[in-house]
Formats: sequence, C-alpha cells, structure tokens
Amino acid sequence: MTERERFINCVIGKEIDRTPLVFYFGPWGETVERWRKEGIDNPNAFQDNFDLDKPPIMVNGYVQMYYYPPFKTEILERKGNLIIYRDIFGQIAQNYKGVANIPKILKSPLNNFNE
Repeated sequence: MTERERFINCVIGKEIDRTPLVFYFGPWGETVERWRKEGIDNPNAFQDNFDLDKPPIMVNGYVQMYYYPPFKTEILERKGNLIIYRDIFGQIAQNYKGVANIPKILKSPLNNFNE
C-alpha cells in the first residue's frame, strides 16, 4: 500500500495495512545545539531508524489544515518573563520568553457558549 493510499483509506475509514506514522515536529533548537556539542553531526538521523510516512501535505499536495485566514498574532500581556499572547490558531496561551517549551493554552477560539 502506498503512503497516499494508506492516508486516504485511514481518513475515510477503510482498511489499512498499518497506522500511518508521521513525524511532524523536529527537535527543539536547544536540543540540536546540545547534540552537536555532544558530537552528533546529523541531529535528524534518528528519524532514519523509523519507517515514517510523509505528512499529508507531502502525500496529497498542499492542504490548508489551520484557520484561514490565520488569526493575528498579538501579545496581550507581559508579566516579567511570562508572555500571554494570541497565536495564529486563535488560542490565548502563555509561555516564557526565550524558552523553548510547549505553551499553556488558556483559552481556545472555540468554546462552549453556555459558560
């Protein structure tokens, strides 16, 4: 089964030979820097050990997977090193300036209207 067939069948609920395995994110910049200091020349080489599929964008042409048009990114509040902002997905999130980590989502653009 080709990657394209596997992806399409998976999306429409048909039989597949295995679950698509896609690597969407690479290591953080700080991680790559550390690996290089530790002697790893190609930080992305670890991906070669997995039988990865191409992401849908590579299999089926360009797919707009997010809000269009994207939300305007804006900083809503600063509290020392902490920044509260709206991202391109419309989420209001908080994160620390200059630190690579997963932001804490405070509010989603889609909410329960009964709240």
